[in-house]
Amino acid sequence: DNADARLTPLGRSLGLVSDAHWQAFCAKRDNAEHLKKRLEEMRIPADMREEGCAASLPSGRSLAEVLRRPDMELAAELARCGPAVCEGVQTDIKYAGYLERQRALIARTAKLESTPLPSDLDYAKVAGLSHEVEEKLSRVRPLSLGQAGRISGVTPAAVSCLEIHLHKLGLLRPKGRQQPGNSFSS
Repeated sequence: DNADARLTPLGRSLGLVSDAHWQAFCAKRDNAEHLKKRLEEMRIPADMREEGCAASLPSGRSLAEVLRRPDMELAAELARCGPAVCEGVQTDIKYAGYLERQRALIARTAKLESTPLPSDLDYAKVAGLSHEVEEKLSRVRPLSLGQAGRISGVTPAAVSCLEIHLHKLGLLRPKGRQQPGNSFSS
């Protein structure tokens, strides 16, 4: 349900979104950000448990943390921002962890895709590779870690072995130690 959040700014930059639509979009976006901030800041008070109001709610947690639980929902009336904003914020909060994992996976995939393999790499010297994977890599001679990972039978573990081997050869540097002008990263 976030198509408007993803596409309205693009439409605006292309001149396809009217001023009235843009103002409505900005108001909705600002309301959503304000609600998210409030949910992160507001904490479950300890005395709620004593009063029996929220026996299953952990005190001290933010409302956003509690909302991540599958059995919890935010009532639009309590949020005072309208059902569309409330539903969007609730969805963003509930799926934030999944989205972060997907972003990390995309970044790792892009890194692997852009990590070249030396054309003269001796796959027999890569620790941890099965004989079958070693033969396939020697026959195909992939140009990058990403390409190696797409070869049938080459497992993610085998790609990790290649990555470790590149580190040992000094072709990859640990995070934060990248040399200027070096296109390799890890």
